[in-house]
Amino acid sequence: MGKYNYSRINYTTQKILVEKCDITFPINILQLLSNFPNIHLDTYEKFNTDIAPKLGKKAEQISDEAFSCKTGTNAYIIFYNDNTIQKIPQRIRFSLAHELGHILLGHFVNYSGLLPRNGFGRVNSILEGEADTFASELLCPTCATSGDWSKEFIEKVFDVSALVAQNTLHTRQKYPWLQVTETFKDYFDNKIKINLRKNYFDMGARNASRYSGLLYSIDDNIYHFCRDCKSFEINLGSELKFCSICGSDNLEIVHRDNYFQFHETDEQLIEFFARGDKRMKYRVLKLDKEGRLAEPCPICGNEHPSKNYCSVCGLEIINKCTGIKKTVSGILTTTTACSAPLKGHERYCPECGAMSTFLENGFLPAWNESQNSDKIKPLIHEDKIG
Repeated sequence: MGKYNYSRINYTTQKILVEKCDITFPINILQLLSNFPNIHLDTYEKFNTDIAPKLGKKAEQISDEAFSCKTGTNAYIIFYNDNTIQKIPQRIRFSLAHELGHILLGHFVNYSGLLPRNGFGRVNSILEGEADTFASELLCPTCATSGDWSKEFIEKVFDVSALVAQNTLHTRQKYPWLQVTETFKDYFDNKIKINLRKNYFDMGARNASRYSGLLYSIDDNIYHFCRDCKSFEINLGSELKFCSICGSDNLEIVHRDNYFQFHETDEQLIEFFARGDKRMKYRVLKLDKEGRLAEPCPICGNEHPSKNYCSVCGLEIINKCTGIKKTVSGILTTTTACSAPLKGHERYCPECGAMSTFLENGFLPAWNESQNSDKIKPLIHEDKIG
């Protein structure tokens, strides 16, 4: 198993998991780092703006992932590449855990200032190997896994990359006797929890079908999180102005290159995503390729609605912008309706904020009337690792 100090690594990572992470996986790496007042965190963008001009070297020339600096007595700063076009969120999580390992394992004892991760030589190789092992054991502790698990399951449970999951599985299968340090055994036996994360980074956009047959990049995806109703949407090429569920303009806009912070924080607060949820919080009606209702009419029960209007109750069965808005005081105003068809869950036009035909005619209830009276259960239940 190499010449690394595994006892120190395991004790240190397990102590952190017990004292700062409540032994809950996946850990929130940003929240964890914020619990170390002597460690400051900054992005490569910040480094390249404030420091690179004076240093004459950009962050990427030091390391393409992350690096640490000692800035004073027991004071450190970690710079990291948070560009999620270049690095997947799981790789960034590992890089941050790696740098934390350098600091907590005492690798700065014989070094001052910058501690790069791409140096050469036997000593550097050992330090890098220890930091890698620390990162793996912090994010995905071998003692908390089973040799019977699949690589894919480990990826999901611990929010790690395929490589980390594969290495963990290999270690567990090769050394099945590995156990939790005796000091923390009772905590891991009785309190360990998993709370699977949402990850919509690679999901398709609401308007992707409009680009059928054309070349486009998923890198143009723009993510929208409504701070009011906690719904989520992805649009290709342009920002949406309003939430299509509640009509609010209180949107957090995230571009594909800066998804990491969102993944670690607000993405986990999402309560509805029409193409990603297995259990829908808000009603979603089925539509055909032309945007027409493809299920029984919600009002009269007509099982075969066709054309543009229900043949029984006469209501419009194509969801689109009405151009009708309601002011804060409840006054209705009318503007020119947007032309693009809307989806089967959209109560408001995401371009202008006007009501949709499905909301106006009662096919869809208002967002704050469609929630269950009972508390919404989480998509993934917390559970013990058996």
